Amino acid sequence: ITSGSITPPPKMSPLTRVPGIACHHQRAARLSSCGLHQLHGFRSPARPGNACSGLQVSLHQSPCGNSTPVHHHTVGVKRRRWLCSSAGTNVAGAKRSVLFFGADEFALASLKAIVETPGLTARVECVCAPNLSKRRGKQVPQPVLDYTREHNIPVHHFPRAAQAQSSTEKSAKWRGLDDLAAGFDLGIAVSYGHLVPTAVIRAFQDGTLNVHPSRLPRHRGAAPIQHTILAGDAETSVMVIELSEGKFDHGAVLHSVEVDVPPRVRFADLHARLAATGAAALVHTIANYDALKARPKTQTALSAAPSSAPKIDKSVGRVHWSQWTVAQFDRTFRGTSHQIAIVFRFNGDDVHIVDISESLDVPDHIENNTGSIPGTALYDKKTKVVFVRCADGWASCTAFHFPTKKVLTAEAFANGYGIRKGGGLFQDG
Repeated sequence: ITSGSITPPPKMSPLTRVPGIACHHQRAARLSSCGLHQLHGFRSPARPGNACSGLQVSLHQSPCGNSTPVHHHTVGVKRRRWLCSSAGTNVAGAKRSVLFFGADEFALASLKAIVETPGLTARVECVCAPNLSKRRGKQVPQPVLDYTREHNIPVHHFPRAAQAQSSTEKSAKWRGLDDLAAGFDLGIAVSYGHLVPTAVIRAFQDGTLNVHPSRLPRHRGAAPIQHTILAGDAETSVMVIELSEGKFDHGAVLHSVEVDVPPRVRFADLHARLAATGAAALVHTIANYDALKARPKTQTALSAAPSSAPKIDKSVGRVHWSQWTVAQFDRTFRGTSHQIAIVFRFNGDDVHIVDISESLDVPDHIENNTGSIPGTALYDKKTKVVFVRCADGWASCTAFHFPTKKVLTAEAFANGYGIRKGGGLFQDG
């Protein structure tokens, strides 16, 4: 480059417009994020306030060696820079820009993995839902949002609040997100909690991904980990799939990791294990994206039978002593008690089961009460456990809570409510 002129590199080629990107600001951001060219004196247009200066800038040749001059006119001043003629496709080995959608701890594991893995991505920005719950307008924890603030990661809030439920208002909640997505190579949604609109999915340059913690098509839905425990599955999977248009969890599978489900595992432990596995699987998928995308697997080709995993309703925690087996009681507590109360009735009041025994062993003097009806509660002073008769055996409870009182150990509950001596009768929740 000499003063007052720019010498073009060899192998001139026709200008290729970057598809899906509306203006030269976004095209520059797209190519800069891929590492295809470097601009001196040209700030990233992805950040607010970084407008073109109207000044001629100096340039490096594209690393691929296949460049062509592009002219931009701003306030009568011509600016020239060199763009790779392969713009619009990601050059093999080039790092991709990522727009990440997520909210909770499961999503955070994946976000941290892609941000903190050296050389994996060109840049990362996030989309989070506005931090208000649907009830009473209270803020709810969003670990992903907290992480973006701590690490200065740009964050965008979608869907926006809408005052009505008309189609116009619903579309307004997502307005502008497709334009934002057009400036990124990959969209990645992990435990986002919203169906990403089709227009947004199609706006990304290289596609969209989702991390799902089940052996799809088994346990499609919002609560796959809970339903894995409720069903008593001995094995599950973490799958990296493509986002499907118009429905959850139907996309083609790019990468899958099998995971054993430990006996009597609790939600928190399985959640942590699957989150870590999913994060590693996502990093592997991004690093090998072109090869994996070339050979996707449809979910219909997989061995698992389709099933749904809807959100856990409070009614799931209402105990039915005469209908529930010991295994069902145990799985319900381990899989859902972190988010809903496991409830029965006693002396006209709701009682919450706070904890259960880690052992399924039942003392002989309890086991020998074969004539006990479902709901019969007996206390064992040696193990300090209250045993309750289910449809096929005895469930073991170690702590209780009346909603207006403090948590009671099994021993305190038995002493305070006459179960220690003569036993008691628990009603269905």
